Amino acid sequence: MTIKNSGIIFAFIIGFVVGVQVFFWIFLRNSNSLTFRSELFNNKAKSIDNLHKYDTSFADKLFDQVKILCLILTQPSNHETKVYHVNNTWGYKCTKLILLSTKNHTNFETFSIPRNESRDILWGKVRNGFEQAYLKYYKEYDWFLKGDDDSYFVMENLRQALYQYNSSISIIVGHKYVIQNVKEGYMAGAGYVLSRKALEKLSRIFKNSTICRTDENGAEDAEMGKCLASNALFLDGHDELGEKQFFPVSVTEHMSYKKLDYDYWYTRNQWFNVTQGGLECCSRNLACMHYIKPSEMYRFNYLINNVHPFGLQKNYDLEMPRKLDIQELVKLADQRSSSPNYVNHTIVHNFDNDEVFLD
Repeated sequence: MTIKNSGIIFAFIIGFVVGVQVFFWIFLRNSNSLTFRSELFNNKAKSIDNLHKYDTSFADKLFDQVKILCLILTQPSNHETKVYHVNNTWGYKCTKLILLSTKNHTNFETFSIPRNESRDILWGKVRNGFEQAYLKYYKEYDWFLKGDDDSYFVMENLRQALYQYNSSISIIVGHKYVIQNVKEGYMAGAGYVLSRKALEKLSRIFKNSTICRTDENGAEDAEMGKCLASNALFLDGHDELGEKQFFPVSVTEHMSYKKLDYDYWYTRNQWFNVTQGGLECCSRNLACMHYIKPSEMYRFNYLINNVHPFGLQKNYDLEMPRKLDIQELVKLADQRSSSPNYVNHTIVHNFDNDEVFLD
């Protein structure tokens, strides 16, 4: 190395050291103002955030008064890829969340059956789940929800919908379908909700092999319809305006203006027709939808809980829904279907004495 090059390197090192010292001297000298600016920015951010916060007093009240145990049908391969996203977006708003699977999850309570995973055992997983829920949690919760790991529930709206019903009456709520050999129909899609009384009856009916299937095979939603036929009021989930709250698909399917295929099983077997195209399809108090990918769960979660149109205010006062008596519930349950596959029949309700005499 030449003397000339050594001098250049030495000068560079000296310049670098001096530059670092000058930087830290300036930084420390102005640290108070930097801190102040940071605090000012944070305070502004907090004040903006406060402008967009919801008043959660009604939701908090409903959370305390409408206790929901959520049973999420899943499988081991989805434990890490779907279950966490369900819990992160809407599942944590359940009063309690339990998985229905063939293996236990390390972080979530699981009602599992030791079988090889297959669609052929869906009924076995769901039946076992409700049996365990009855044995362990019957007295602790008002409602027992069965959902899938690709379902999305708006729990605040679900609680608002369920508040008007008496959980001491045997009720199942969901998206109602027509099916052969089950006159009262069945609930399919994103999921369904059983009242405490319906779960109590179901625990008895499970023991009757002439009513309820005792093996693990079968479509779980249709089998549930067979078990509870005439032993529960089947309520299609809709709001006071008659608009749908429970959906077996994503609401975007109904908001689109694509022409309906009236020969498609979904269209032909719906208990009630759903308006296609625009916003008239769906309730502003949407309760649930189905076939939602994890990325879409976060998207819906953001739009529902975080987006506030600036300057717009609600022009109505919130109030709890009116409680419906048993006569009103029977009238809702006994509505005839608009499906071409519906078979007119005599409707029978097998009420227990403690249901009939409820006020």
